Amino acid sequence: GLLHPEAGHACVPRYPGDDFAGHNPSLNCPGWAEVEAMCASGALAKRAGLNDTAGLKDLPDDHPVWDVAAHYLAALCANLILVVSPEKIVLSGGVMLRASLFPRIRAKTVQYLNGYIPVPAVASAAAAETLIVPSPHGNDAGIIGALTLAQDALGG
Repeated sequence: GLLHPEAGHACVPRYPGDDFAGHNPSLNCPGWAEVEAMCASGALAKRAGLNDTAGLKDLPDDHPVWDVAAHYLAALCANLILVVSPEKIVLSGGVMLRASLFPRIRAKTVQYLNGYIPVPAVASAAAAETLIVPSPHGNDAGIIGALTLAQDALGG
């Protein structure tokens, strides 16, 4: 391919009423928003008025920042489903340690797809539990993936 995939930098529709400029956006998406710039830990900390990302763990599950994060991640998942047709979407990273995000992301993904995809995995948020999942490796997913690729490249 042209380069390694950068799905986190995809542009998606803005959350209704969201005027947040983004945290270090890389792309120019007029009227839309770059996923990572809107819901990475630095962005969520800024949205919540925190001095750093460490305070995110202390926010309650019903804090509005989590609904914003769920919107941007669900819009990304909906686009991935439409473009790539994956059998599974594995989400990981610091923000995804918040387990309460997964049901929200699944529900919003199903809502955004609006019944367009006639596949059981996206028929309901409950059905999407096997489609949109956390990494079994938690925050170590990146390094484990890199080591797996290196092992494969060495013929192991």
